[in-house]
Amino acid sequence: MYCTALAVFAVIVIATVTVQASPTSFNLSAITAINNTSVIQCWQLTEPLVTSSVPGIVGAAAQQLGSLANASYGFLPAHFVGTPHPAPAVQYVVFLSGQTQITIPNSTQQAIFKGGTNGIIIAADTADKSAFGHVSTTLNGSVAALQIPTRKGKIPCKRVLYNGACKASELNF
Repeated sequence: MYCTALAVFAVIVIATVTVQASPTSFNLSAITAINNTSVIQCWQLTEPLVTSSVPGIVGAAAQQLGSLANASYGFLPAHFVGTPHPAPAVQYVVFLSGQTQITIPNSTQQAIFKGGTNGIIIAADTADKSAFGHVSTTLNGSVAALQIPTRKGKIPCKRVLYNGACKASELNF
């Protein structure tokens, strides 16, 4: 059964197994648009990371993602080559497995995202912001991902760190 208008307030919780310095910010790569053209940027969410006080995960880092709606699970086969498309909504994409290459049409911008740790991006190059969108291609194996639209298309508060995907050393989890 498909549920519409499912609104949830999501939190990513990161439990650390070893003792290490707690991260103080949450960075993620974004597919967004400038002047009607999609671009890849490195964003830092401005909502601060907090230390969880939830029983069972006390001390874990937690990042508020904002109000979300209509989450879905997607699966792409190995060697899938997509066509240019805008994001259907402003949405977080959490790659669970595999590798996805995102390219920007008429540009040299591209990035590869791996499933698992640090496998979260935000796609915000919706049709009202980008003429051509982006292209998603799977590499070698299949890709499983969660697509989690933000409620009412709201882009989270953020700082743009630079154009291009975030470097692995800038991803905290």
